[in-house]
Amino acid sequence: MTSLAKLEMYQSLRPAQRLAALSALKSALDEQIKVEKDRSLEVAAEVGVKSFSTEFGGVTVVEKDAPIAFNEFELFDFVKETAPEVIETVEQVPDWYVAQLTNTKNIQIIDGVVYDLKGGLFCVRRSLSRAGSTLRGGVSGLAQLGGRRGVDTRMRR
Repeated sequence: MTSLAKLEMYQSLRPAQRLAALSALKSALDEQIKVEKDRSLEVAAEVGVKSFSTEFGGVTVVEKDAPIAFNEFELFDFVKETAPEVIETVEQVPDWYVAQLTNTKNIQIIDGVVYDLKGGLFCVRRSLSRAGSTLRGGVSGLAQLGGRRGVDTRMRR
C-alpha cells in the first residue's frame, strides 16, 4: 500500500476511529521509548558516557533515582516517638455522616436557614446560585451550605 493510499484511508476514518488509531500508536510509541531508554542506559553504563550524538540529534541519558516509598504507619510511629510535639489531632465528622446529614430528606430550609427535621438549627445557608431554595444533598451540599467551595468538605473543629 502506498503512502498516498494510507493517507486516504486515514482521512476516510471517522473522528473516533482516528482517535483510537492515534491512541494505539501513542501507546506503542511510549512503550518502545521506554525500551529504548533502558537499552540506552545500559549502553551508556557500559561505555561510561551520559550522552550520544546521533543523526537525529543529541541524546542524553541519565538514570533517575528511584522514588522512596514510606509506610505511613511506621513513619507515624517514628515521629510519635522522636517528635511527639508535631503530631496533630484533628476532630472531624466522617464523610458518610456529612452525606446523611445534608441529604435533603433530612433537612428543611426556611428563609435561608437550614434546620434538621427535629427543628434544630443546622446552619445558615449561603446560596451559590439563584435557583431558589433548592439544596443539593451529600458532601457537596455541605460545601454549598458553608460556602466553602473547593475546600475539604469534612467538618473540622
